[in-house]
Amino acid sequence: MKHLWAAIGFIIAVFFLTAIKKRTRPRFPPGPPGLPIIGNLHQYPSSLARLTFDKWHKQYGPLVGLSLGSRRVIIIGNVSIANELFAKRGRIYSSRPRMVMALDNLTHGMHTVFLPYGPRWRAHNRIHKTILPPSKAMHFHELLEAEAKLTLRDMLHGNDWDRSIVRFTSSVVYSLAYGKRLKGDEIEIQQMSVFVEETMRAISGSWLVDILPVVNLLPSMLNPWKRFGNRCHQEAVRIFAESSRRAMTAPGWNFTKHVQTKERTTGLNDEELLYIVGVLFQAGLDSTSTSLRYCVLACVLHPEKMAEAQRELDAVVGRDRLPNLEDLPELPYTRAFIKEVLRWRPITVGSLAHCSSEHDTFMGYDIPKGSVVILNHWSAALSTETYGSDAALFRPERWLEDPHLPLLAFGCGRRACSGQFLAVKELEVLIPNILWAYNIETGSCNGTKVKLDPWNLQEIGGLLRPPPFPATFTPRDENRRALIARESESVDAEGLQVSGAKANVQSLIGMFCLVHR
Repeated sequence: MKHLWAAIGFIIAVFFLTAIKKRTRPRFPPGPPGLPIIGNLHQYPSSLARLTFDKWHKQYGPLVGLSLGSRRVIIIGNVSIANELFAKRGRIYSSRPRMVMALDNLTHGMHTVFLPYGPRWRAHNRIHKTILPPSKAMHFHELLEAEAKLTLRDMLHGNDWDRSIVRFTSSVVYSLAYGKRLKGDEIEIQQMSVFVEETMRAISGSWLVDILPVVNLLPSMLNPWKRFGNRCHQEAVRIFAESSRRAMTAPGWNFTKHVQTKERTTGLNDEELLYIVGVLFQAGLDSTSTSLRYCVLACVLHPEKMAEAQRELDAVVGRDRLPNLEDLPELPYTRAFIKEVLRWRPITVGSLAHCSSEHDTFMGYDIPKGSVVILNHWSAALSTETYGSDAALFRPERWLEDPHLPLLAFGCGRRACSGQFLAVKELEVLIPNILWAYNIETGSCNGTKVKLDPWNLQEIGGLLRPPPFPATFTPRDENRRALIARESESVDAEGLQVSGAKANVQSLIGMFCLVHR
């Protein structure tokens, strides 16, 4: 009996100590209960991800933990947490998980965005930061302003407004990357648009090869994912190569010439160099144009906010000239309007997946090495905790009331978008010009004004954009109409102003190249 009581006491002590250890041990963030082996695979959304993620955050908090098979996934729904992990702890969270479909199959391991953190990614990133540093973005302002004039002209002539802004963004980045202005109907735009959509679908995480990478070892005849990826890769390389060949014989400077002749490219093969420049065109083609689509949507849905920005522009700029970048310091509301466009409707549901390179503990939670960490842009951008109880509303005033509000439109930390400074300049040039020049209203269908649902958005893989909608751009007065026509005539076929801006741009960019040799 004595030994029996001793055994019982020992069992109770072990149970008690185990319970204490479990209570004090860090744990994985909470999330929806999963099933054995597959975890939450059956619950992970293949569409309408923003609604599912938002629901989970409301139920489980700013960190949601999932298991997709053997892979641990954490979804962040809070801006401050994203800054803490991706920026302050960037040493741990700057890599990528293995992306079989996007990196291995679709881009053959050459796409900068999908590369894991390491020497190859650092080589790509160094080149991108050399050709697109924040201190040199102003060197491109005359090109941007000339392209903006052509866009105002297109809208004046009743051209499709969506096509006009795609022409603007694609022409700017193609001019810089390959030395050629685009008119809007080129095959390059159409082909690259297809590649952008296929790439975004490839990063959705819904491919079998991303869940079970071993199946990618199957031969091509039994591997539809690899066959599809090979076709996309070959098409992308063909587009990049044709553009690169033209760029090397184009007059003046461009990204391609700089990368091919000025950069240290040891260890990077010819196709990889094509990708280093090509991905900038790919990224600039759709991301900035989507932000401009959201700008038009905001103007249509909130005409009072558009009118407030117009009053400020009229007071600072007047009616006899177009706005330019030098006006921006005197346009606080217009700058706030642009920031609110970027916050109000993110262009992606979630960030590209990050991966923890070592074990970490955060907020009492255990984050194992190799965990996939995703910023849920949608919930973070509309967080009432960060942006107030009216976070769902389009209200530029919030940026005047608190200039220190965070903005994660371009990500943060080491994996932040390399082209963000050019993208911001594009918005800072075109949005004030459009607001100054036009009143924007909802278009009509069969004689009836179209009613727009601000929550009705398209999800294409990880990309989030408004569905096509009609909008009318009416010159605010005849003086502005005449000025738009007159100013657009001063821009030549290459998108640069005849009056000497071409020489100025080439001179400035030439100086830029000398600095970075």
